[in-house]
Amino acid sequence: MNLKKILQFTIGPVCAAGIAFLTLPVLAWMFSPEDIGRITLLQVAVSFSFVFGGMALEQAYAREFYEHSDRAALLKITFIPGFLFALIVVSMLLLVGVDVSGLLFGVHDFTFLVLVYVCVLANFIAAYSSLILRMNERALAYSLINLSAKGLFLFSVLMVYFLGFSKNFHTLIGLHSLSVVVAMLAAIWLARKEWLAALYANFSYQQLFGYIRFSLPLVFGGGAYWGLQAVDRVSIRWWSDFEQLGIFSVAVSFAGIAVLFQSIFTTVWTPFIYRWNAEGLDVERLNQVTEHVLAAVVFIYSLVGTFSWLVSYLLPEKYSIVSYIITACMGAPLLYMLSETTVVGLHLTRKTIFAMLAPLLALLVNLMLNYILVPNYGAPGAAAATNLAFFVFFLLRTEFSAVLWRPFPRGKLYFFAFLCSVVSSGQSILYESLGLASFLLWGIIFLCSLFSFRSTILVAKEYFLSKFLSDSIRHN
Repeated sequence: MNLKKILQFTIGPVCAAGIAFLTLPVLAWMFSPEDIGRITLLQVAVSFSFVFGGMALEQAYAREFYEHSDRAALLKITFIPGFLFALIVVSMLLLVGVDVSGLLFGVHDFTFLVLVYVCVLANFIAAYSSLILRMNERALAYSLINLSAKGLFLFSVLMVYFLGFSKNFHTLIGLHSLSVVVAMLAAIWLARKEWLAALYANFSYQQLFGYIRFSLPLVFGGGAYWGLQAVDRVSIRWWSDFEQLGIFSVAVSFAGIAVLFQSIFTTVWTPFIYRWNAEGLDVERLNQVTEHVLAAVVFIYSLVGTFSWLVSYLLPEKYSIVSYIITACMGAPLLYMLSETTVVGLHLTRKTIFAMLAPLLALLVNLMLNYILVPNYGAPGAAAATNLAFFVFFLLRTEFSAVLWRPFPRGKLYFFAFLCSVVSSGQSILYESLGLASFLLWGIIFLCSLFSFRSTILVAKEYFLSKFLSDSIRHN
């Protein structure tokens, strides 16, 4: 994948992150923390439905994409079972009358119930359409889908503000649902060629059973990973209150810079590593990629930690602790991104059972830490618990890959990952005691990392200078 293609892939996530950053302060001033907390639980429920409803067959689609002779048939075989399962479950829940809105939002409302199910099904289709575009390396189309939902949501929120509509949860969930549906329609249209080809493709039950054997362990692994990400929000819902959940959600949203880097990296990395393996994997080059990603993780942690105090000027007073827990909230996406470079061996050797064990064991750690910390600390405790649990997740994935595939250097990886996890978790829980000293500590870590990762900085400098010089020569 060339630099131009990579830049095209990054346009969507970067612009979407920028829009989300603009949207967040607007939401914080317009809606209560309780309502923001409720919309966060809706997002948790939607992601849960895709993880379990899809039976992880989207992983089989990505894994077999470059090796399957009929990609249209591959799409049909991997999409239909999961979508039908999700549709059947939604229909049964409606018929039985399960009070999903009460469980999620603490309020029984049939409108909320219907919108939850609409978001679930629309997200399922949109996610598959995005995967189609990503695997086909249709970078600009993929970026457009990322932009459509976020852009429409911000526009709708601004219209609510200027036109004076009610600023309550009915309005907020309606705007969110509208943005999800529009994103789905845009995704279907952009991937219409592939969808139409899949419609007329052959369906092989024999191949389906083979894909299920591959993906079934990933269902449990994906479910464990979903729980690893979502248990903090659920814990706040049950052991604290919606206000703390809203504060936590705002902190996670501001930590979206880490999600942005993770999204860009995994978008490019997933198809790249499978194609790289098919062409002949260079192990030494893979070690260098891991080193560079570790450098990026430490730089992002420390830079955001140093300047996160600025966030307090963007939000109402009731969100004052957000600036102290942002770095802990970045742990999940950053450590996941780093682990994607170290877990390669498990994916390439198809040892998916061990890919399942890592998030499952980390989930148990997260549950224990949330049980201990959330009742006493609320949102800061949840941030610290998930941050530390993701270090365990990264550690397990890395060790499994090193033992079952091949050994590789890990001392530097573990030292910096542990340092960032502990400092950010301590800043979150002990923010009242540490105060401004925590921001100063991050500045020191950043300066030290410049020395530790000087080789990565040199490689980046040489790369961009060579690109700049080559472009200058061409233009002249």
